Amino acid sequence: MSLRRDDPGHNPTRVEVVNLKSDGRPQYRLGDAILKRDERYGRQALSMVANAKDCFEGTILYEYARRIDRDSSDPQWPVLFDVVRRKIPRLAIARPAEDELVAHLRLGNVKGYHYPATDLVDYVAAVLDHLPAEVARVSLVTAVHFGQGYLDQHDGGTQLQDDIAGYREKVAEILSLFGERGIEAKLVSHPDADTDFCYLAQAQTLILGNGHFSLCAAMISGAWTFVPPWATRGTYVDVGQLLGSRDPSMRL
Repeated sequence: MSLRRDDPGHNPTRVEVVNLKSDGRPQYRLGDAILKRDERYGRQALSMVANAKDCFEGTILYEYARRIDRDSSDPQWPVLFDVVRRKIPRLAIARPAEDELVAHLRLGNVKGYHYPATDLVDYVAAVLDHLPAEVARVSLVTAVHFGQGYLDQHDGGTQLQDDIAGYREKVAEILSLFGERGIEAKLVSHPDADTDFCYLAQAQTLILGNGHFSLCAAMISGAWTFVPPWATRGTYVDVGQLLGSRDPSMRL
């Protein structure tokens, strides 16, 4: 059974890289912009998108910025939920199946996953062993993201391409380890961050990645959510407390 209906130009076996300088637009940092506007870097992340209509009109974060109460720094989950709910029908992908475990893997220099491939596979396998219902497959949602400072430092050199190759090798190793354990796994990675975000937000069962991206997706979903150790190390909020505040009526 195929879970994807992507455009012919998209390669479902390739880990995408987002927010490169070659994109020619400000960085699109959805998680920081929604969850951390009480900090300068979060306010900056929102402002860069909100003030670049030509680059971002129609994106989740641009529409979110247009509709929220900008005088409040609190995340406005009902607004995000409605923006994503309207966005999903315009995307050329199918939603995760009910018997699918969706795991987010954030790659990159600052908040990226820097632990052995076996740690992730062991954690996913443990989750699968404790789920009451059988899961037929695992989807690994991932992309590589570098901070602007890192890109500026390595612009024009070979280090950046070496790093990208290394991250792609790690994903290949993870998928190979799943196969060795008899776990059917597939890659979900798009150059458009909104597509990956919507996939995460529609999951029935979700394993968070480090950083704020998949945490924001979990906040507007009814997913049964698991929090691995690296997810709490990669964010600056109380993940458990935040998930405990979810509105159960928000279910995509």
